[in-house]
Amino acid sequence: CAYYSLILRAIGFRPVEFFEDVSPALLTAFSLGSSLATLPVTLEMLEEKRKIPPRYSRLAAAIGTNLNHAGIILYEAAAALFVARLSGISLSLSQQAAVCLTSVVAAVGIAGIPDAGLITLSLVLASAKLPLEAVTLLLPLDWLIGRLRATVNVASDMTVAHLLSRWQ
Repeated sequence: CAYYSLILRAIGFRPVEFFEDVSPALLTAFSLGSSLATLPVTLEMLEEKRKIPPRYSRLAAAIGTNLNHAGIILYEAAAALFVARLSGISLSLSQQAAVCLTSVVAAVGIAGIPDAGLITLSLVLASAKLPLEAVTLLLPLDWLIGRLRATVNVASDMTVAHLLSRWQ
């Protein structure tokens, strides 16, 4: 969240005040593990606490919730590389490209529910012919990382709403 703090500071908002105001949305995202399920709380914090006009808050939150999947893309690609290393498999350039492409395609189509990344992770691993059994090794980490991803996605969506509001 340091990155978002810098952005907020650069456009004239106080990051500490921002995070205090929106903490209910961030805690909801962490507890549910889903930015989509957090959407009503996100909108409430933006519009009622932060006084962001609805046209900006709803645009940023709705689009961000549905398209802000950078975290899952990076996680699945990194997880595939981890599984390859753990299994002693050296991925060829074409396998690495398949991991990247499949991660992007899978993230675009991912459902807005907690732990949906485990299903798409199987697709990513299969695209590089990596052992699917490795998903069970990642299960304990995926629970925590998924919740952190959702929290960061919500913080990102709210930062974008502030950017839009400032540049109206």
